[in-house]
Amino acid sequence: MRGEYRSAQLKSRFWEVPDDIAPLILKHAGNGVFKLALTCKYWNLGVREFLKEEPEGKKFLSEKYQAQFRTKHGISVVNSARALQSTSFEKFFDFDDSYFGKECIEQLKISKDPVYLVTPSDGHWLNDTLKSALASRGCKLTVFEIGEADEACMESLISALKAIPSNGFVALSISNQTLSSLDAAKFPDTISSHPIVAHIECNGDNALATGGEVVEWINHLSSKNANVVSFALNNCRIDEQNREDLSTLLSAKTGIVELEIFERETSEENVKNLADVTTARNKSAGPKLSLHFSANNLDSVIDSRAQSALSNNGISFRAPGQLWAFQDEIRDEDTTHNKSEHDDSSSAVGEPSSGDDDWENEFEPTNDDSDVIVGSSSDDEV
Repeated sequence: MRGEYRSAQLKSRFWEVPDDIAPLILKHAGNGVFKLALTCKYWNLGVREFLKEEPEGKKFLSEKYQAQFRTKHGISVVNSARALQSTSFEKFFDFDDSYFGKECIEQLKISKDPVYLVTPSDGHWLNDTLKSALASRGCKLTVFEIGEADEACMESLISALKAIPSNGFVALSISNQTLSSLDAAKFPDTISSHPIVAHIECNGDNALATGGEVVEWINHLSSKNANVVSFALNNCRIDEQNREDLSTLLSAKTGIVELEIFERETSEENVKNLADVTTARNKSAGPKLSLHFSANNLDSVIDSRAQSALSNNGISFRAPGQLWAFQDEIRDEDTTHNKSEHDDSSSAVGEPSSGDDDWENEFEPTNDDSDVIVGSSSDDEV
């Protein structure tokens, strides 16, 4: 592509554009990046700042890295995170059992598959060895599960997220108490400043007030221009929130495109409210929402015919314990065979990876894989 446009580039006002940035400007001529370059005296720094600091730029960069992940792994980041629920997961490390020992560190460094870390809820648990291993997770997915975290634990989690390169990805499983606590005040800032968190699972306590707190927290997160597009909300009483709060949660402004809700019990009125708000969202402009809803008494409040009809509006119903399978995308061997298999990891612990400066890859995001309902798990969801 560089050769194709070199002649035109030499005749343009961008003839001094460095080679590593030229493909970005040329490929997206006419959009916001190009217009920014026209008005920026030091356009090189301006474009990089745009991609790292501005909401539109961070989204653009996140889509680039997500496209790279899908090309390399054959599945989208979000589906990779959600698929862990329906697979026998081997690379699973519990802090209490293995203390993040040698095997865990090795898997973080060499495994291309997701690595699942169950972290403690109290005290500092992030050491230099673990931080260094996390810094090698470029173009990989790392999952953190954490309960009711104290301040020291949250500090370790925030530092762990910052250690992962910006082209790596994270999924979180966390309690509603932690999300709403003062100890988590810096958490949204960390997520929004480093566009790597693809999926967040919130495990609630089934208290009515929890739903309002979770909606408020997600709304606050979206106000920080975070790029979290997928949430799973368990036992948060989301379906019992009023229309205004539901509209806030399900609006396109939050950036959510995949939302899973599990409640212990629901009602016909609650299902109708969810359906109405979801339908309104999907009739408006912007990305569509896929809502997956489950409750223990679901079949008693809405029959199968009504469930099927609502699926046309972006709502899918499933029984508790029913799992989701994800169709892997066929990789294009011609585009992946000759590429380097380096991890884009940083030479300095916690610093952005060298992959941050690799602007010559294609910037073409793709659509997510489709979901297919399959069998039932042996364990009940909680």
